[in-house]
Amino acid sequence: MKVGIDSYCYHRFFGEVYPQQPPPPRPMSLEDFLRRARDLDVDGVSLESCFFPRLDGSYLAGIKSILDEYGLDRVYAWGHPDGLEGGANQQAYDDMVASFERARAIGADVMRVVGSSLMFRNQPHEPQLERLTRMFSGAVPIAEKYGIRMAVENHIDFTADEMLRLLTAVDSPYLGINFDTGNFVRLLDDPVKGMEKLARYVYATHIKDLKPQKGVGADEWYFFSSTPVGDGIVDNMKLARPLARAGYQGLLAVEIDFSARGLWRGRRRGRGEEHSGVEEDRCGGGTGERHSQRVTAGIEALSPTHSDNPSGGRKNTFCGVYRPQDGEHFLGDGGRQVGVHRLVAVGVVAPAARHGAGDLLTTPCAARLPGAWPCLAAG
Repeated sequence: MKVGIDSYCYHRFFGEVYPQQPPPPRPMSLEDFLRRARDLDVDGVSLESCFFPRLDGSYLAGIKSILDEYGLDRVYAWGHPDGLEGGANQQAYDDMVASFERARAIGADVMRVVGSSLMFRNQPHEPQLERLTRMFSGAVPIAEKYGIRMAVENHIDFTADEMLRLLTAVDSPYLGINFDTGNFVRLLDDPVKGMEKLARYVYATHIKDLKPQKGVGADEWYFFSSTPVGDGIVDNMKLARPLARAGYQGLLAVEIDFSARGLWRGRRRGRGEEHSGVEEDRCGGGTGERHSQRVTAGIEALSPTHSDNPSGGRKNTFCGVYRPQDGEHFLGDGGRQVGVHRLVAVGVVAPAARHGAGDLLTTPCAARLPGAWPCLAAG
């Protein structure tokens, strides 16, 4: 399995800002995102089609060239925000079918698709599933012609049992699931039990962790907001094991839709001072300091910080995706070298522990799965 990022992590930077969120400090282009993924040294990306500025052949060929140059695996992600609208939108179906050509143009062999969404979750599910079964069954021969597998996402619409019904009704190797580890929680459906049922159908993933947010209505979809992996209620390690047993070889793509940024207040380790999630830091990466709103691996959430720095007065902030390596992996933290044991996070890590003379270390993972499975939870 490989570490990846979905471009929706940067949705604010692509121009989609929820009313509850601050605007980003600057815009981002698709090419900017790909350079960011390269700099973070991830294995692949899931690219939301809604953030492509153009869909003509010459532009898509250019994006494929960049992906190939950077050595990035890729998923073409069609359907944000409402996809096929529960099977009721024929125009959307036609666009989904046309997207096979676009997916092929960028060299993708998996295309994330969306059948429904939270906008339709309170409408009767049976008619939606019947319509979607017909639509996806009709798309299967086209997918087979292109050699591209569809991965329908659980999009805060259907439970794991309902997704299983859809997949078994279509009954084709060209339709699987884009398993979002957080979206079942938003339907109060256990994602671990869901993964046990669906692991063999998984063609793509969205890896996230969630935490209930004080001050947000329980009927709001973002009541369960994204939080650093390992800090919330989603047990991603338990979710990983069925995937490993099923032989999944695709991307573990970090996706953040709505973070706790601006709602969360934390405490600095070693001090009792509260600080706000909207606070900005200076993050360095060895090439001089670069201003950042703590966007770590595309996750708009707090990075681990530590204010007691004997080797200098500045607060340390980790920036980037930390990938598991044999032995110690060293990352810059704005000028200093920080030893990171084996480690850690697809996304933002939880607060780091202090070790030795001011070094910041993540705790080694308690468990490692076969095949150098990357740890999804910080220590």
